[in-house]
Amino acid sequence: MRLVYYSLANFPDDSREHQWIQSVRSLRRYNPSIPVWLFLLNGASPILLREAQRQNIHIQALEDYADFLRRAHPHGSVLALYPTFHKFLALEHLPLETLDQLLYLDCDTFFFNDVSLLFDQHSKHNWYAREEGRSIRSSLGYNPNHVDELLLQYIARSEGLNYVSPFNSGVCLLNRGIWKQLGGLRD
Repeated sequence: MRLVYYSLANFPDDSREHQWIQSVRSLRRYNPSIPVWLFLLNGASPILLREAQRQNIHIQALEDYADFLRRAHPHGSVLALYPTFHKFLALEHLPLETLDQLLYLDCDTFFFNDVSLLFDQHSKHNWYAREEGRSIRSSLGYNPNHVDELLLQYIARSEGLNYVSPFNSGVCLLNRGIWKQLGGLRD
């Protein structure tokens, strides 16, 4: 089974909600049937909830973002200062055992074709994502002021770790159960 999910940590302004509504409308324009889940942290407006119902989106309300991270990790209060950790921490709430492919989308992702094409064309590897803009692999050109990859490579080597090239986490396609390994990285 294939599944698309969003994770939205609402903060005082509603700009992310408006983006999400436009994103899910574009997704549904080309694919009205693929299962889509929305994880909500810090609640949502009635407008978003009505649109989710209209678009047949499964809503999974979690809790306050800071509380969620405090519960998930001993340093959660510090992690809560960074607004995007929820993207992959919410995975444990998905029906993972039934999945073959899983697509995470940021709320500012817009579709111009059927999302199934992504699943069809990207099934060979465990993880797909675009390179981070201004990284060494970026067609925009490398800017070490944005991401200093040479320093990151040095730190990884110094610590005896494997280096992972920076990627944009706004659209990530996961295959063959790779999501099971992400839970082990939490600790």
